[in-house]
Amino acid sequence: SRAGILNWYCEWCLEPLAEALGISEEDAEFAVAMLQQPDVAALLQRGQRGLDIVFARYSMSGPGQQEPYKKGYWTQQSMRKFATESDLSAELSHPCLQRVFTDCVQYECSEGRMGLDGRMSSNAFRLALVVIAMKVHGSPSETPVVRVALLMLRLSICRGASDLGVAARRVLGSSRGLM
Repeated sequence: SRAGILNWYCEWCLEPLAEALGISEEDAEFAVAMLQQPDVAALLQRGQRGLDIVFARYSMSGPGQQEPYKKGYWTQQSMRKFATESDLSAELSHPCLQRVFTDCVQYECSEGRMGLDGRMSSNAFRLALVVIAMKVHGSPSETPVVRVALLMLRLSICRGASDLGVAARRVLGSSRGLM
């Protein structure tokens, strides 16, 4: 049947291709699980100020924004600019970054947090950072908290976000026995 052929094509061609391109429907759900790990949550909490600065740098905002957009929001264009200026676009394709953006925004919308399609809140941004960290620092030998710390270290060069480096080095030093 045509449905059987289409299913076979998806299983044998499109799913492996999507995986090779770093596109996965489970990315946002996996990132949510990572955000709930105490060490990852603590790392993000220690870098809260720096993350807010990075988010604000690319954020769009308007007067009287309601939750979850009180800190502003990102668009697809914000994500592209962030990736370009952070040299992430050299490691993640444009379609992959679009998928990260869309998945994180859709996750937030589906969770009843009053999210709007096409707008990424600061909470969805943190979710996206975890997804990006898992993709960019994908070595199976690295723990999720180390992957996030490596990305935060990279982002610490943003003006005013040096506390990201302090928080990241604390994790990286202890995970490698350097502290």
